[in-house]
Amino acid sequence: MKEAFIHPLIQNMLCSYKSLMKPSNVKLSR
Repeated sequence: MKEAFIHPLIQNMLCSYKSLMKPSNVKLSR
């Protein structure tokens, strides 16, 4: 995937999504 062309806002959303996917944050999410 061309992540270099992804807009900063989308990158921020991906970072937030990855943060939610982290095991340490899963307990906080649920």
